[in-house]
Amino acid sequence: MKNVALTEQDWQIRLYLFDFLLEHVRPPTVQETAQQFGLSDADARLAFHRLDANHRIFLDPGTDAIRMLHPFSALPTPY
Repeated sequence: MKNVALTEQDWQIRLYLFDFLLEHVRPPTVQETAQQFGLSDADARLAFHRLDANHRIFLDPGTDAIRMLHPFSALPTPY
């Protein structure tokens, strides 16, 4: 997905991703995000990919899994 404008809901989802990560020590899935916002999985997936295209999150390549939620990493690091 090329860089597209983010919606207000995309920004709300990004905030939710941070809140979820801080509470659960892992990022939420597409399905958890969809449930939180009353969206279809497909719409939540599109929001993840818009956020990724705009460098607001980083998805594992070829997946919908969040690798980084800047400055937090979902993968262990030496830091």
